[in-house]
Amino acid sequence: MEKLLVKTGIYSFIISFIGFLIFFPREHRYEEGPNDYVTEIVSYSDFFFNITRYSAIVMVIAIFILAVSLWSSHSSSTNGNS
Repeated sequence: MEKLLVKTGIYSFIISFIGFLIFFPREHRYEEGPNDYVTEIVSYSDFFFNITRYSAIVMVIAIFILAVSLWSSHSSSTNGNS
């Protein structure tokens, strides 16, 4: 069970990091008026910090969902055998 939780944590972190790296925009474009746009480019350090932070959040959520799923299946199988 612990191996499954660790693997889920590692794989969910890596997959979400790659996904955020591909789909997370580094530049943000704001409209200040009609035909007037401002483009803000995030520095690489802030960009990778945000990606790492969001990947860690996804990892914790994935581990929590797996733990609840394993706990509920374990408790239902334990209660069913009584």
